Amino acid sequence: MNWFWWFLLGMTLLIPAVLLLFWLLWYRLGRIPRYGGSVGYRTARSRSSPAAWVYAHRYFGRVSGPLGLGLLAATVVVMVLCFGGDTDTVGFRATVLSLVQCGVLLVPMIATEAALGRLFGSG
Repeated sequence: MNWFWWFLLGMTLLIPAVLLLFWLLWYRLGRIPRYGGSVGYRTARSRSSPAAWVYAHRYFGRVSGPLGLGLLAATVVVMVLCFGGDTDTVGFRATVLSLVQCGVLLVPMIATEAALGRLFGSG
């Protein structure tokens, strides 16, 4: 069972890691993907202008940092609490945790779209 717990720990840490990566790259380091390219935060509003593109990435990155740290802490706590449990319990808790993480992943997207709408209008 120990290998299964470690596997699920790694899987449940993916979303917090990605949020922290966005925070590091797009907000802290300012490494914004090329405008018009195939990589990045690509919505109609973010692609409406080069200024909107840069703003969307910086804003998404800024919101992603605290969320990533919070999810990282919550993930570690939940997974440590189920260490040593049977496979079904660990699998169920990791599944619920992953679903919650996916829901939280919508927060920076919704916040970024709202901020783009306020600053750049509907696009």
